[in-house]
Amino acid sequence: MKPQGTVNVSATYNTWHHTVDSSVVARGDFWRLESSRGGSTNGNNSAPGFLIQLGPLLFVRDSTTLLLPINLSKQHLIWYAYDHKNGVHSLCPVVWSKQKKWLLMSMMCLNPVACAFMDVEFSNGQLRYVAGEGITASGFFPLFGGLLQAHGKFPGETKLGFSFKVSQC
Repeated sequence: MKPQGTVNVSATYNTWHHTVDSSVVARGDFWRLESSRGGSTNGNNSAPGFLIQLGPLLFVRDSTTLLLPINLSKQHLIWYAYDHKNGVHSLCPVVWSKQKKWLLMSMMCLNPVACAFMDVEFSNGQLRYVAGEGITASGFFPLFGGLLQAHGKFPGETKLGFSFKVSQC
């Protein structure tokens, strides 16, 4: 059996601030890699963010978390997580739709009680909350034969783009 996975690469150039935002997301059945680098308004690039998951091990930036499944069903999964660097215990519920058209994942810290991370993914977009960084949303929608793309950050700015293919005569 051949391993299957997907890779999505994106880059956006901001002509106003002369910065580049880029990201790579690669997923397989038992692994995941996410990396992003964004431009800032002062011309310096912000620190890159990354996430690597190999089965039950999750590496986020400079932290390692061990994930252990507690409950598994066709649409629900709850992980117990322990962040070795910070000594934080967490519960990480994951829920997805029957047709796998959306996925909800979060990380609830138990000591102290707080939502550290929440991610909702759809077939045409994503909504993500990271404690201390705010909310980001991105999506794309077919429109007039092209593709409307939107990316927003709160607090922050919103970017819209429209692209289409021109067929030659």
